[in-house]
Amino acid sequence: MEPNNRVLFVDDDQEFLNSVVRSLRGKFDVATCPAPKEALVMSRGKSPFAVVVSDYRMPELDGIQYLNLMRQAFPASERILLTGYPAVDVAVNAVNSAKVHSILIKPCPMDIIEAEIQSAMQKYNATCLEKEIHWTALEKLNNQIKQTMFTIKREVRERSDDIQRLVALLRKVLAAKDLYTVIHSVRVSDLAVSIMKKLNYSEASVHFIAIAGLLHDIGKIYVPSELLYKADRLSSTELELVRYHVQAGYDLLSTVKIEPVILTAIFQHHERLNGSGYPLQIRGAAIIDEAQVIAVADMVEATANDRPYRSGLGIDFALKELEKCSDITFRKNIVDACISLFVDDQYRFDIKDAYGVSPQYKTVNSVR
Repeated sequence: MEPNNRVLFVDDDQEFLNSVVRSLRGKFDVATCPAPKEALVMSRGKSPFAVVVSDYRMPELDGIQYLNLMRQAFPASERILLTGYPAVDVAVNAVNSAKVHSILIKPCPMDIIEAEIQSAMQKYNATCLEKEIHWTALEKLNNQIKQTMFTIKREVRERSDDIQRLVALLRKVLAAKDLYTVIHSVRVSDLAVSIMKKLNYSEASVHFIAIAGLLHDIGKIYVPSELLYKADRLSSTELELVRYHVQAGYDLLSTVKIEPVILTAIFQHHERLNGSGYPLQIRGAAIIDEAQVIAVADMVEATANDRPYRSGLGIDFALKELEKCSDITFRKNIVDACISLFVDDQYRFDIKDAYGVSPQYKTVNSVR
């Protein structure tokens, strides 16, 4: 990546702009403009300025208003405010509204202005380089994901004649990538089945929910392992990649013969009654009960037990959090049934699976 050394000065004092050009030409790629509205027009359709320096008192728009508009149009650019009217409210507005890199008081020596521009420019270019490296890595991962999807879909189509064989295949594929998700899915399936039985659903519905629980996170086959195990906060791009597992799972299972209710439950298991879920932000009656059952079981298991990136918070905490969600994100009857299982029926998570259990994923069995 070639460093960007473009800097724009906006000031209605033409003499000051002339002095800027004389002093900084050769050190930066300097552009000047005497009017903020004109500066907004000249910035469009061109590569962004690394740094924008604006006077505060100007006709039409003041410096904070102008820099705020520039922030919205070119959020990566660094902004510096020049003002001959130092005041606390000006500084607060500049920081809160325009998110300026620094505030310089006029008259300001040119060497100070140059040093601040250099500092802001280094920050801009470092951020751009980090983003370029990040996007290059994501592009590589995306290509790997596409190849994985192609291979798995081919294998799935060849084994789609028998749902049990299909489930066994997909669990083995997922276990090879992420044993935690397999263990989590077994627990979610078992709890979801218990909730459905407590709510007196039919035997067929219980059978379908068992399969949906086992496969609800199958789309994580396509999510880079480093994101599933990352302890630090995910960036917005990384979060979108993780959330992609819902669509990926749906796309994979849509290629085979599977009961529609199973497919819908898997696709909707991250949707919420109040519309705060994903991927479609649907709400209320648009979400089927089976998806809500999987969602409740998913939330309780993931909260109570260990995650790859944190220790389990315990079943007491999980049930309290679940209660807070009643009739907001989850249907009350499903929440009540789940809580009753643990409190009244002494339900406990267990894990007895052919793939074995990694010792770090202990079961949390305390109850309030």
